[in-house]
Amino acid sequence: LAHGLSSRLADNVRIGILGAPGPSDVELKGLLDKRGLADRVELTDADAPLAVTAALSLADVVVVPTVAEDESEPFAMPHRALEAMACGRAVVLTGPEAAFRETGVPGEHFLVSPARDPLRTAELVAGLLADGARRDGLARAAARHLERSADLMARAEEVKAQHRDHAAAAGRAEGL
Repeated sequence: LAHGLSSRLADNVRIGILGAPGPSDVELKGLLDKRGLADRVELTDADAPLAVTAALSLADVVVVPTVAEDESEPFAMPHRALEAMACGRAVVLTGPEAAFRETGVPGEHFLVSPARDPLRTAELVAGLLADGARRDGLARAAARHLERSADLMARAEEVKAQHRDHAAAAGRAEGL
C-alpha cells in the first residue's frame, strides 16, 4: 500500500504507518529501503491512546486497510478508522462498502476503496489531498456523525442483536 501511495502522490507527501509492525521491525525497514521508500515512509509505534490521537491528528488523510478485504468479517469497521474520524480526519477504508454501512455512509463519512487495490486507494487519497474543502467536509461530517452515534451502550445492543440475527440465520441454514 505504501508503494502504491508513493507512486501516485506528490514527492512532498509523507506516508506514515501507525502501529504494528513498528519502527523496530528490521524486515519492514529493509523492504522499505529496497523499494526506495525509507525516506518517505515513517513508522510510528503508538502504544498509548494519547500517542494514537497525536499521530492521527497530524495526518491529513488516514487510510485504514481492513479485515473486510477477506470478506471474513461482517462487522469490519476497525477502531483505527473510528479514532481517526473522531480526531476529525478524512478516512479511506479498503474493502467492500457493505462491510462499513453499519457505522456510517460511504462517501459522506468516509471513502471506500476496493480491497487490495493500492492504486485506487492512492487516487482517492490524492483527490482528498488536492481538494481541501472536500477533505475537510468529509472529516467534519465524520466527527459529527460519531458524536451523534457513539453511544457505546446503544451500539453494543445493536451489535448483539445483529449477532443474534446472524446466528439464528446460520442455525436455520444448518437445519437447527
